[in-house]
Amino acid sequence: MPTRTLSEHEQDLSHLCRQIREAKGLVCLKRNPSASHQTRQVNYKNGRTLLDLSAMRHVIGWEGDLLLCEPLVTMEELVAEALKRGRIPAIVPEFKEITVGGALQGVGLESSSHRKGQFNDICPFYEVILGNGERHLVSRDCEQELYHALPGSYGSLAITTLIAVETVPSFSHVELQGIHFHDRSACCDYLTTPQNIEFLEGFALGNERYLALQGNQCLAPQKATHIGRPMQKWFIQELLAGKTNSCVPLVDYLFRLDRGAFWMGRYLLHLRLLIAYLTCGNVADAKIQELLKSMEHSWPSRWFCALFGWLMTSKKLYQGFHQLDKKQAHRFFLIQDSFVNGKHAAEFVRHAEEEQKISPLWLCPVQKSKSPQLFSPQNIEGGPLLLNVGTYGLAHSAESLHHLEQTLALLKGRKALYSHSCYTREEFWKIYDETAYRKLRATYCAAGKFLSIEEKVF
Repeated sequence: MPTRTLSEHEQDLSHLCRQIREAKGLVCLKRNPSASHQTRQVNYKNGRTLLDLSAMRHVIGWEGDLLLCEPLVTMEELVAEALKRGRIPAIVPEFKEITVGGALQGVGLESSSHRKGQFNDICPFYEVILGNGERHLVSRDCEQELYHALPGSYGSLAITTLIAVETVPSFSHVELQGIHFHDRSACCDYLTTPQNIEFLEGFALGNERYLALQGNQCLAPQKATHIGRPMQKWFIQELLAGKTNSCVPLVDYLFRLDRGAFWMGRYLLHLRLLIAYLTCGNVADAKIQELLKSMEHSWPSRWFCALFGWLMTSKKLYQGFHQLDKKQAHRFFLIQDSFVNGKHAAEFVRHAEEEQKISPLWLCPVQKSKSPQLFSPQNIEGGPLLLNVGTYGLAHSAESLHHLEQTLALLKGRKALYSHSCYTREEFWKIYDETAYRKLRATYCAAGKFLSIEEKVF
């Protein structure tokens, strides 16, 4: 894990401040698109001044139980560093290569979100650079407006350069217990009822099968089950097979959904698609759609895992996704995270299953925001627990995304903005407070220096 001192951090920071101060026109972050966990287009960076944050990938140190780190530290690196002190971050988004800065500015969540909220909710303060090149420290007590507005703003208000992450005591293993339902509403009700357990998530598995999967610490297991290894079946396959009760090593559990990227890796199971991915080759649009459709209910065999399991990490799968033309990708896939309150959860799950025809679905309960977070998808009516519904699969029509957004609006929900959107400007600003946002951009010198959020998410 790369570490460095605060003084070394300060040297890079001074350089970045000067670059922003002297930049002519709009500034965007320079990042290899294939490393991004966003699924929308990044052509808004064309012709902009690009700011290189590649050196900002170090852990700085500890302040009590807070781990201080730069924005490009990955979740895998963050966990490894925290474990050296017998601790783990209070929330660990499920993909190893998600960065701390990405989870903050883009919001991230996980199966501990029913207790802690989103990743930004475990970050009590962070250092930012404003559009005029000034450094500011924002926190729950200092410059609260900017602190609460940054999550979900995707770099449109300020650039984060140092983030404090809350940690909690670690333990060696997680004991998993599955609770099975054949009633959609009963499962959604269970997931959105506060539970005194460490981890909680759910899955809609198809054929009226619903699963609430809960986990608690297990200190001395008689028999541990490893998951997420290259030659093993994916975690979702074990759940589909009914193997829901086990005791797994903690780190295996935290990144249980990394291999296969939940289940999106199944769309590479056709040999022609796999070869195209490995060789960066092209397949005609109509043929891609036909091949993807044939893989919709497929799962990797043991021989496939043995030969190609090393390719199935979220990092490599995102690299493959970014090889697709983005218009093509958005036409073929529906990759969205949508937040609804408990009383509307079952209806939205029904829409995703029956009208969008997506299966499986990820169902993750999230503690409602206690603060006025401007762009956070958890800042909606309802609570104390909301339900995030992860729809990761094929779009069955050109209107799939638009229909999902319309249904979400009717149910007074919000979606995470990392993915493609069909909103018009008018629809977008009916959901979010444009007046407050424009005021913040003016106050903190973002206007004219950083792109506005709607220019990034459409």
